Amino acid sequence: MVKLDRYIGSSVFMAILAVLGIILGLATLFAFIDEMGEVTDTYTLVDALSYVLLTAPRRMYEMLPMAALIGCLIGLGSLASNSELTIMRAAGVSIGRIV
Repeated sequence: MVKLDRYIGSSVFMAILAVLGIILGLATLFAFIDEMGEVTDTYTLVDALSYVLLTAPRRMYEMLPMAALIGCLIGLGSLASNSELTIMRAAGVSIGRIV
């Protein structure tokens, strides 16, 4: 059962990382576009980029719960679309163990 737990965990974890990367990338891009409107002679483009990159961990902290929810749905959905969850249930694995 350890291999099965690791398999389910890795597929869900990879989906969470992919969703987090996409959401964080979009949020960072939009924040950079927003900061470009504030660029002046004293606040340069490099300052705006450094500000956006330094505030990325805060955005990641805010986006992680949403990414975890969507990633779990995508990860378990991909297992279900390949009938892997059905096979696990037929092998006697409980739903609580899968989730």
